[in-house]
Amino acid sequence: MDANKVYDFINKQPKCSFATLDGDKPKIRMFWTWFIDDDNIYFHTPKNGNAYRQMLLNQNVELCYFEDNDEGKMIRISGVVHFINNDKTFLSKLLEDRPFLKELSAKLRPEDVYGIFYLKKSEVLYR
Repeated sequence: MDANKVYDFINKQPKCSFATLDGDKPKIRMFWTWFIDDDNIYFHTPKNGNAYRQMLLNQNVELCYFEDNDEGKMIRISGVVHFINNDKTFLSKLLEDRPFLKELSAKLRPEDVYGIFYLKKSEVLYR
């Protein structure tokens, strides 16, 4: 599947099942895609959450986007997360794109609250 189709699919269905490992047990939860570019899919999550702690210990994850219609197509993407927490450009973009996050972290420094990371679109399975 070419990059444009992946981009379009994810933009239409930005919610995904997001799997991490907690020790040797898989843990799945729903994530909302922040944005996507030609090579990467970007996310953020609270640093005090289980998902973030699990990804610090094991960066291997898998995502599953599902198109809820008669055809029921899906994209599975597996790979390694790359943290970009210290990149001020991404932190500024996050707070600009999601202004409600400023209020949630009003008494704290946002860089201490939000973990920012991306996953490369290198291993994509489309069905």
